[in-house]
Amino acid sequence: MEYFPETGFVFYGGTGRMKNGRLRIWGLTRANEWLIVTVEFNSEPGYKDRGRERAVKIDLGEVDLPTLLAEAQVSPREVWQELGAQIKRTYRAREELAARLRALAQMVEIEELALSVSQETR
Repeated sequence: MEYFPETGFVFYGGTGRMKNGRLRIWGLTRANEWLIVTVEFNSEPGYKDRGRERAVKIDLGEVDLPTLLAEAQVSPREVWQELGAQIKRTYRAREELAARLRALAQMVEIEELALSVSQETR
């Protein structure tokens, strides 16, 4: 996150300042394309002058890896660690889903067996 000095909203009585700024978010699509999203925001008084940030400009662009590293100000190691963590989270979620599906499939098999037995006795 990058903040711009001497900008934004000054709290009532001058007790503090929320600065305008820019946030960069990166990602990798399923089609193996690197993306970077840049959100520029302004700080405003908000509800009861509590302060809030309002997006004023959002840019989404496909970039190559060297550009992503430079613009998002991340290291190759950080990218690798984040991708690895996401892969592990996705794997665990799929394992949990598979376990639920196995249990459901077993229930269906039992019910189909019970149905076939009841039809044979008629």
